[in-house]
Amino acid sequence: FSNIRQDEYGGSIEGRARFAKEIIEEIRSRIGDEFPLSFKISAQEFVPNGLTVEESIEIIKILIKAGIDFIQVSAGCDATPEWICQPMYMKKACLADSAGKIKEAVSIPVMSVGRINDPAIADDILSKGWADLICMGRAILADPEFPKKAKEGRLNEINMCIACNTCMESIFRRGRIECLVNPFLGREKELVFKPAQKVKRIMVVGGGPAGMNVAWIAAKRGHKVRLFEKQPFLGGQLVLGSATTYKKEIKNIINYHQTQLRKYKVECILNTEVNAELVKKENPDVVVLATGSYPIIPDVPGVDKDIVVPVSKILFQEGPLPRESIVVGGGPTGCEVALHLAESGSKVTIVEMLPKIGNGLESITRKVLINKLMENNVRFLTNSVLERIEDNGVWVKSKGKEEFIPAERVIISIGNRPDTRLYEQIKDMKYEIYQIGDCIEPRSAKTAIYEGTVLGLSI
Repeated sequence: FSNIRQDEYGGSIEGRARFAKEIIEEIRSRIGDEFPLSFKISAQEFVPNGLTVEESIEIIKILIKAGIDFIQVSAGCDATPEWICQPMYMKKACLADSAGKIKEAVSIPVMSVGRINDPAIADDILSKGWADLICMGRAILADPEFPKKAKEGRLNEINMCIACNTCMESIFRRGRIECLVNPFLGREKELVFKPAQKVKRIMVVGGGPAGMNVAWIAAKRGHKVRLFEKQPFLGGQLVLGSATTYKKEIKNIINYHQTQLRKYKVECILNTEVNAELVKKENPDVVVLATGSYPIIPDVPGVDKDIVVPVSKILFQEGPLPRESIVVGGGPTGCEVALHLAESGSKVTIVEMLPKIGNGLESITRKVLINKLMENNVRFLTNSVLERIEDNGVWVKSKGKEEFIPAERVIISIGNRPDTRLYEQIKDMKYEIYQIGDCIEPRSAKTAIYEGTVLGLSI
């Protein structure tokens, strides 16, 4: 696919392997026989005329003779980056079978890589004999102490990678490495735990990613923290975000933070909606508002009809599956809802006012998600505006023309507004008050976790 040369460095497998072979021979001549030398290969490229596992085995055999000691089995190429850095829409350990086939055919140790973020999965690969070694990249960025915690049996304390590819996006867009679940990554000198100079009583309102994070970090520093959440569970928008099949791993974020809250003895008060009177009763030194956001409802005729249902009702599968569905809003959430419905058997149309759907998604994730939507015959109506909603469908204006689209359910997913109601009630009280997360402006879980960290370290 990539090597189309016709000289001695192209053509046959031997020719295409020649460049790698000569590099290995030169390195081996310089380091001697005692120093271990590894080689990483994209054993499958998933493109027409790309490498296959069978061809890779032949190449590896040539490279073994040249002097490599073990092989790391990866995949993909520039045309298929989703196989180089697999997003959450691809299954865990998706390259382990390739490693297993190669291990059967060669005499040197084989290393497996690719969406291995759980010690149990790593153990399973080794126990099946598919590999001798496990390589983890993003998993170690998410939690540098992963191996130590796994060895000590502290599995619930591992801050697991969720394959969101924030790390890849930040490298290419910002020139630095960042992580959604680990805000300390790349900021190790900037974000440092120090004991609180003065112990304070902190009231955190909202148990989403921002609220949970600020609570346990402040408590770890020595503050006395009470966390209030109006729902009977913690997690906020992460609970909704983890509802679809492909995003179950988001629950790992919730589980990790709940473990931290218990470890640092944060008192969590659930099923409790906070108002000004409760704040007065608690009389804390500090109030942290992480009250999140609520969905935007468009001002169009018929929006109050029974056909219109919230995203949560669809994702939590409340009620029968609609045969025909319209998702208004083609952002990340709208696309995820559309895929969830389509894979369940519903005929889905996405109505989006912008020229493209999936804006705001990391590029590799967006590519995989859109491909899955297309595979499930989801219709995209871009540059289109919702005009009105009827009992049996919607009217949409697209390219100057109106079109009626029949549906049993209409799901609105056009964004959120910050929930500032409690802030307005208490802003004039004589408390030290902070706002973090979506109650400032609806953004990402990454931003919420980062803001919670920064504030937790500074109070």
